[in-house]
Amino acid sequence: MSSADNLSRYFSRRVNLLIIEDSESLLLALKGIFSIPCFKVTTASSIEEARKVIKRPGTIWHSWIVDMRLAGKDDAGATLIEEHRHFPFAVVYSGLRSMENAALAIQKGAAAVIDKGSDTVDKLIGEVCGLAPLAMLCKGTLFKNREILFLLKNHTLRGPAEWADKANMTLRQIENISQTHTGMAPSMVIFFYYGLRHLLLSGFGVNGILTNKEEQSFYQNCILNLQKSMPSYQKILFQQ
Repeated sequence: MSSADNLSRYFSRRVNLLIIEDSESLLLALKGIFSIPCFKVTTASSIEEARKVIKRPGTIWHSWIVDMRLAGKDDAGATLIEEHRHFPFAVVYSGLRSMENAALAIQKGAAAVIDKGSDTVDKLIGEVCGLAPLAMLCKGTLFKNREILFLLKNHTLRGPAEWADKANMTLRQIENISQTHTGMAPSMVIFFYYGLRHLLLSGFGVNGILTNKEEQSFYQNCILNLQKSMPSYQKILFQQ
């Protein structure tokens, strides 16, 4: 059995995804798309239902897909996101109709905004798979240094020194931020983030991140290190 197969079994239903959508047909379609082994999908069709689900004890959320317009209210999704500023891992997936609505969603705290459509599903998958490992590393909460952690999502950073350089910080500063938010050294964070992101994307058959042999080698190395260090990750991330 390969390292990826072993990891897929370990992460089975560990990635908690909440989909908030008032169109029953789209809600079912999105649930079907994201029902791969690593994801545990929960749905809500109203902001009231979503609030109750979010407050369930013992659940750490790793990403939300949120419709902007719920029950006839144009900004209901943005309101929900604003209520949870500590959770910057939500994707607004909505028929936005204007750049103003998109800007409002980002202003309220959404990590990304995507227009609904069959041609944007791959983009939605990419965003969720990019956000979920960050949320898992931060145990679903991130108040400070969001832009530093999100550099991992927005770039491919192959080591702590590259991360520090991209953040315009010293290596010591990156080490402090990494330890504060994840309890891990930057190198462990890098292996976990890119290893899990690659694993999730592979579950959807998305291989676009492997643009060349160097990229392929990097992601495979992350998978191997994630597998090798799984007992340490388990102790830090999954044991209360």
